[in-house]
Amino acid sequence: MSNYVPKNSTKPIRTGQNKSIYILGAIVTVLFILWGSLLLRDMGYIKLAIILTPLLLLLFREGYRRSRRNKIQRTRFTSDPPYAWNIQTTAPFAENILKSSLNEQFTGLDDIKNPLLFLVEKKSEEDHQAHLYDLFIESLLEKGIDHKHYYHSGDLQFFWNDNPAEKISLEKIQENYGNYALIICGDAHRAVNPSADELQWWTFHFYNWKHRFVLTNRSMIYWDYHENVLSSLFAVLPFSKSGIVSLGNQIKGDKTPFPIPQFTEPKDQELDLEDISPEDLENYFGKEVTQWIASVALCSRLDWDMTLKIGHHLTDKKQPLLTLDNIQAISRLTWFRHDEIPDKERQQLEQYLDANTRQSVRQILVTALEEHPVPAHSHAHNNYRMELAGLKGLIPNFAQKGIKNELYELKSIGYQEDQLVTNWIDDQKWWIDRLIPKSLERVAYNEGFFLLGRSFWFFIPLLLIFGIGVSMVPDRDIASTLGSFLSWESSQEINNRDSLINAWSNPGTQDPDPVDPIIAPDPDPIIGGTEPITDTPDPVIEPQFISGNIMDVDKDKIPDGKVSLLSHQITTGSDNDGTFQMELPIEFEENDMVSVLVSSKGYHSKEVDIRAGRQNYDIVLIPKEIEITVEDGDKKDRLENALVIFSGQEKETNRYGKVVMQIPPDLDEASILNIRAHRDGFNMTGENTPITKSIKILMYKIPLISISGKVQDEEGRPIDNVIVHSDFGEKRTDSRGRFSFSVPENNSAFESHFEHPDYLEKSQRLYSNRLNTIELESRNISLTFRGKVIDRCTQKPLYYARVKVQNVGTRLTNRQGEFSFQVEVPKAQNTNLEVEVTKDEYHLRERTISRSAIEEDHRFSLRSLTFFGTVVDQDGNLLSGATINLPGIGNLSSGNDGKFSVNVPTDYSCSKRISVSKGGYKSRSILFKPGDQITLERDMEQLSLTGIVEGDCDGDPLHRVKVKLSGVGTRYTDTDGRFRFEMEVPKGTTRDYELTISKDDFYSKTLEIRSNNLNRYPTIKLSPSRIKGKVLEKNGTPVVGAKVKIGSYSVDSGDGGHFSIRVSQNYNCQSYIKVTKNGFEDYYKEFLPGRTVRLSRIDPNRTTIIIKAKKKINNKYVDAAGAQFLIEGGLYSGNTSSNGERKITIQRRIGQEIRIYFFGTNQYNEQFKTVELTGQNQVIKFWLSTIE
Repeated sequence: MSNYVPKNSTKPIRTGQNKSIYILGAIVTVLFILWGSLLLRDMGYIKLAIILTPLLLLLFREGYRRSRRNKIQRTRFTSDPPYAWNIQTTAPFAENILKSSLNEQFTGLDDIKNPLLFLVEKKSEEDHQAHLYDLFIESLLEKGIDHKHYYHSGDLQFFWNDNPAEKISLEKIQENYGNYALIICGDAHRAVNPSADELQWWTFHFYNWKHRFVLTNRSMIYWDYHENVLSSLFAVLPFSKSGIVSLGNQIKGDKTPFPIPQFTEPKDQELDLEDISPEDLENYFGKEVTQWIASVALCSRLDWDMTLKIGHHLTDKKQPLLTLDNIQAISRLTWFRHDEIPDKERQQLEQYLDANTRQSVRQILVTALEEHPVPAHSHAHNNYRMELAGLKGLIPNFAQKGIKNELYELKSIGYQEDQLVTNWIDDQKWWIDRLIPKSLERVAYNEGFFLLGRSFWFFIPLLLIFGIGVSMVPDRDIASTLGSFLSWESSQEINNRDSLINAWSNPGTQDPDPVDPIIAPDPDPIIGGTEPITDTPDPVIEPQFISGNIMDVDKDKIPDGKVSLLSHQITTGSDNDGTFQMELPIEFEENDMVSVLVSSKGYHSKEVDIRAGRQNYDIVLIPKEIEITVEDGDKKDRLENALVIFSGQEKETNRYGKVVMQIPPDLDEASILNIRAHRDGFNMTGENTPITKSIKILMYKIPLISISGKVQDEEGRPIDNVIVHSDFGEKRTDSRGRFSFSVPENNSAFESHFEHPDYLEKSQRLYSNRLNTIELESRNISLTFRGKVIDRCTQKPLYYARVKVQNVGTRLTNRQGEFSFQVEVPKAQNTNLEVEVTKDEYHLRERTISRSAIEEDHRFSLRSLTFFGTVVDQDGNLLSGATINLPGIGNLSSGNDGKFSVNVPTDYSCSKRISVSKGGYKSRSILFKPGDQITLERDMEQLSLTGIVEGDCDGDPLHRVKVKLSGVGTRYTDTDGRFRFEMEVPKGTTRDYELTISKDDFYSKTLEIRSNNLNRYPTIKLSPSRIKGKVLEKNGTPVVGAKVKIGSYSVDSGDGGHFSIRVSQNYNCQSYIKVTKNGFEDYYKEFLPGRTVRLSRIDPNRTTIIIKAKKKINNKYVDAAGAQFLIEGGLYSGNTSSNGERKITIQRRIGQEIRIYFFGTNQYNEQFKTVELTGQNQVIKFWLSTIE
């Protein structure tokens, strides 16, 4: 890949343009400072410019880094939802394999008719055990078995279905599904009170279910007091084939057995996840399953479907991984219950896998993530991208630059990478970074993370060292170096270089002009002389040089070498090609022997003699250290903890198979290094190699054989936790007494020593090709201490009594009050047992049991703390307020529940003669034992209650009236309306009764009656709740559909003219009834229930009209009462009623006209109206004017 951009993601930040601007600015600024200092030609300014140059570069770097971080914050940071993500993948093929296995093995519920209620324990969203239970439940659904299921977190008081936030209480579950067979899927340990070894108080709710089961995935070999306590309420069964068969049988049976069943389950070793190593997992699960667990640990979070997908990927056709047994085994691990493996164990499991497996599994994880991306521009998406980038970074074939940029950007805005990615990033550190202690990383790196780059403060010490170093370099050396750097080549500059250097080295002096040879003028001739005297110049002496190449033993050039002349304080260095050149002082002539010291960081210094004028002399330096890498010669994996021996040094390789060792300074390039490597299980390997900077040693495994054995006692029972010592290490026996050593094949027999605190030590020789049996003699003798705990007074067995044997333990008695201990006592000592027996509400009992009596049957009788009992009457009813006299104690009173109790000393007799009395009952004096029930007989008198029930309206007796007397019974009245009750009441007492009388179509009535006022004959009247009758014509023909109205209630008459109309409880028996029907005259008269209404048909020659008159008062019309009117023709005359109306029937047909007159009186003016008759009950309105 050329670049890394996650799918469905924003593109990485492009900062190349900004970076170029910062780099260009830095270069321009540095060149400007350097050029300015050179122009000043002052060595102090030049040194200051050299020191400031890296500081300026660092400041530009810091500005660029901050600019980039701010841009990332602006463009990448988001707090938008969603906030969390999960691995979204499916493994239907793997689930189908498991379902098929479940259907084949778990066949015990195929023909179950009862509906099932599953309460599944779910510790987290990806709890593998809960998913396994879900698969089991889904297989039942496919078989058509009726069921419901809910989840719980371990607390069996609250449950949920789809949303964990919507909790349902245990009471609600019981109310809705009380007729289901209850199956709790999980260990149900939180239903046990660990401090008291008993069930929690709230578990009484479970008694409402007939069938109650705990279906646990816990291996039966580890069942302990939890399962023992749970078995008192539930049938505890293993989640296995035999457990499911037993579950089905118990549901089909009439009675549910509660004792823990004895199943023949395969027994495995207990696994402790504290500080566990992959080797421990391999010993427990085997290599294939351990490889599966290690592969799953490559992802930062555990996911059920991903676990199955990886298992399918790793499956070998000869031995498949995806089996029910394997899934059950790993789902018991706490890691797979809480969907998280601690980082420390994840790192160890990663190293357990070979490189090919790690790469292929990570490729599967990357594919799964990219196929199901998280919505972009969200908080969860950034987390998802960090996970994906980390996984790709650990796969070699992805573009590392793009991945590191992605990790940098996400880390910049606060997202945390996986710990395995952190380790990978730490491996990229330079040697200088490895020198920084953990405590200073917060200062050395931005925000304390190497991934975010070195901080400004990281470089400050380096700058200080650089500045001090520059300030200490002689001015002449800097000037010489700058002169070489500027490469003056003109003859004039070459001749004057020394002068220039002197001038730079001594600022403030004037630069000398180039000096030509001085020729003295011709002298005057000397008298008597023959030749003129002249001065001749000294000859020019050329300086000598030496040059050469500095290289290491591998012929690699050393660019930072240093060559120092031992006789003078002159030093030069090698360039990037390892080449150096030194100008010698003037006193050295050609071929003079020159001694120089050659050194370089990381190499031993070397003194070399070179002849002056010698050129291209090769100098070889010996490295101070050699890096040794140890690998498995077969697998090519790096070997950790291999012991490397070299030149008196012994060191172990790190987790990358590397170790750095010191090379002695007295060796030369022709020396041979002898290096040896040793590691358990591998042949010791030696290498004789010329001196080099690094070497790889290949080690090959020694063929191993297995020597195993079994440790047992005198009776052949396996002994676990026996320490086995040998020259090949130390082992401990497992629960089956087994142990095994892997030893080189040339060690087919060796001596071993066996230790166990309960057995005598023993040494024995072990041999290959056999199962060695070692029998240890016990230090102690095993005895059975058993007995029974009973109540001293009742002689009944006591359930859940605690029996404690000092230094042995505590047992709870069963329902028969029995207990049993297996105690170990020294063979050579006469040891007694100190026993304490107690139970709630009982006195403590202590006893010392001699050794000779330990195996006898022991009986412990406990005295109750209280003297208690119950008082009832002869019908079994509880009696409160009874007085009980106890000798030596005094009087007690029974409570509302009829019970009494009082604390008594332990020596109080079990039977006492007591007296019991209560008003209305015969007193008793009896011989009483605690817990007995005392029955008092009533001192009674015979009473009776009689009465008559009549109708309130007509006074007629009512037949079949229901009469109920509280506490006595129910009677029905006879044809005369009579009823009678007879009862017994204690003499001298008064009782209150409620007499309830009820009958259809009548309102019920309740009366309060006292027993001292019963012998009378009350007459009870019931008010009707419905009025019945019928409507007939005058000739007796039923009228159907007539509207019957009483008060505000109305109804239409039905078949036969019958009607039934509801009335209120305060109904007046002489109320008026109104009956109307078209074609009949209205009926409005007083009415008694049950009577008949007879209607008269209307003569067609007669018409009924309603005259309604209103008068005006204060601008409002009101009813005109008492107004006189006359219908022309003498048809009718009269006055309006109080409501201003008058309803009359006249001898006229519909269609004819009539004239109606209102007489003028002292109140109204005269008025008349001619009206055409249009129908029956026609309303004719008059608006009368009043006389003013």
